[in-house]
Amino acid sequence: MPRTGAGNALWRKLTALTMFRIKSGGGSTTTTAAVVKGDAVVNLTAATGFLDNDPMFINGSGGLELNQVDGAPVVAMPLEYTASLAQATGATVVEAEELIIGKIAQGQTAIQMSRSLQAIFDDIGDTPLAYIESPIDLGLRLGLLEFTGKNFSLALGFADAEVGSGTAAIPYQTVIGEAGAALSGLTVFRAAGIRHDAQIVQVDFLDAKFEASGDVPLGKQDASIIPVTLKFTKMIIREWV
Repeated sequence: MPRTGAGNALWRKLTALTMFRIKSGGGSTTTTAAVVKGDAVVNLTAATGFLDNDPMFINGSGGLELNQVDGAPVVAMPLEYTASLAQATGATVVEAEELIIGKIAQGQTAIQMSRSLQAIFDDIGDTPLAYIESPIDLGLRLGLLEFTGKNFSLALGFADAEVGSGTAAIPYQTVIGEAGAALSGLTVFRAAGIRHDAQIVQVDFLDAKFEASGDVPLGKQDASIIPVTLKFTKMIIREWV
């Protein structure tokens, strides 16, 4: 999307924040040809287990991408979005599922970015000869308002292992710190928002990993916020005009 200089492409509000993980028992296959950036179709070994509109992960030499089936599932699988990442033949394609993560604390959601510069000096001059860029560090911070075992598991990067039915005899139970607890596996977060020019923006935070940090106050106050900090490898930004 071109820069217009009109000043109307300002962020207005977050409209949704969801999480995607591998769907247990869902479709799973591999690509039979390389995926080229911009492809509208991905060629697969099989399409068994996939349905129209199913979200899916494409994971290979180019990294992890979240996409979606756009039409009848066939071995020449149509994509909802053209491919953002190039992949070599043999990339894994697995069905994903969207998980609602509940209410998000106001003013807590933010993309974190850092990239430092290292100055190169010689023994004579007083100014740098050059600067070398460090690798990019990307993160996402948010706060969960609902005080539940599932949210504590999420913040610590564990797979959901809640048991029970919520009754007096069989309450919902989540164990934190259990030996051998399963980690969350492949995870993508997706944020959707709207700008002041009424354009929709969607951001995918790819291959997210959880980095637990922060306190959860238990004293008398309006609400306890469970802090979630993520690190991710890539970010895909989509804008609709």
